[in-house]
Amino acid sequence: LQVTISSAKINSQGGLFTTKADPYLELSVDGQPPRKTEVIKKTWTPSWNDHFTVLVTPYSKLDFRVMNHFQLKSDVVLGEVTLDLNQLLHKNEGKFENVQHKCDLKLKGSSNKTGELNIALNGMSVNMENFPPRRQNGVANGPSSRSGGTRPRNSRRSTDSGTSSGAA
Repeated sequence: LQVTISSAKINSQGGLFTTKADPYLELSVDGQPPRKTEVIKKTWTPSWNDHFTVLVTPYSKLDFRVMNHFQLKSDVVLGEVTLDLNQLLHKNEGKFENVQHKCDLKLKGSSNKTGELNIALNGMSVNMENFPPRRQNGVANGPSSRSGGTRPRNSRRSTDSGTSSGAA
C-alpha cells in the first residue's frame, strides 16, 4: 500500500507554544517502528507530500502522530489518529486507488480536535467478502489480538511430524 502524507492543519496551541510549531509526522503500521516525514519549520499548516510504501493486511491499523520537533527537549505530540483499514476498505469496495482521506487529529484521552490530516491511499485491491468486519466483542484488530489467545489463520503451526519445508 502506498500512503501519501499530504498535509495537516494544526490548531494553534496557546500558552506553552509562543511561536509556530516545527511539525513532522510518524506513521506506524500495526505497532511496527514508525516511518517519519521531514520536519517543516515554523508552521501550523505543514505540507509534506511524502510517500511511504507499507506492508499491510486488510485488518491493519495505521497510526499517524503529528509531532512538534524541539532541539533541546523531547518532541511533543500535537495530534494523532488511528485508521482502521478494514472499515475504510469496506467503504471503498475493497479498493484504494488514489483515495483521498481527511482525518481528525486528537490528543490521547481527549475528544477535542487538535487539527486535520490529509492523506491518500493507493495500490490496494481485495475482495472484501473474504475479509468481513471483525466483531466488536470478538477478536480485536491489530497486534493486540495475538495476545488474546486467538491465533490468526495464516500463522504457522508447529508439527510433530519432523518435516520441514526449509522456508524461514
